[in-house]
Amino acid sequence: MKNIIFLGAPGSGKGTQASRLCEEFGFLKISTGDLIRAELGKDSALGRSLKSIVESGALVPDEIMIELFKQTIISSNTRNGLVLDGFPRTVDQAISYKKLSKEMALGEPIIFYLNVSLESLFDRLLGRLTCSSCQAIFHTTTCPPKIENKCDKCGAELIKRADDTREVIKNRFEVFENQIKAVLEFYSNSVHHIDAQKDSESVYAELVSVLN
Repeated sequence: MKNIIFLGAPGSGKGTQASRLCEEFGFLKISTGDLIRAELGKDSALGRSLKSIVESGALVPDEIMIELFKQTIISSNTRNGLVLDGFPRTVDQAISYKKLSKEMALGEPIIFYLNVSLESLFDRLLGRLTCSSCQAIFHTTTCPPKIENKCDKCGAELIKRADDTREVIKNRFEVFENQIKAVLEFYSNSVHHIDAQKDSESVYAELVSVLN
């Protein structure tokens, strides 16, 4: 069974590449963003607390993310393989996931780190559009929808995320850079560094090459 972890700054392409692998190979994808958005949609006390954290660009506390991922993995069918998008992002999360992987016999993880510059993130995220229903990603210039503000896949409205501003993007990038160094050290030589500034097809081909 494949146990795959995608690490990379917000906007580095983790979600796009993880989704493509899952579509082709039947893996289960669990995304930090998806879990947080699901909680935000519940209008619960936790959801309201997360809203202020997300909009500021800060990291969600470890204890919350660890619990969200743990419960989701335990309750899901991981038989065909598992892809984690954006988790773990701290050493405490990595330690918790290592313990859970052992308990559930998930195997040693294959770790991809998608490298991308801050300037590239500005280009990608300031023009990003997200489907309000299926979460498909578009871009105002590089990947525009066929019909303005309508998702090509399901027809729902496309929205610009509240945290896709220059100030928040810069803050999220800096927070990520500070946190990820220790995680990469924790995994040491197990990390496959991928140049995510290449075109999407080239990045995907490199990922598949490593998996094969």
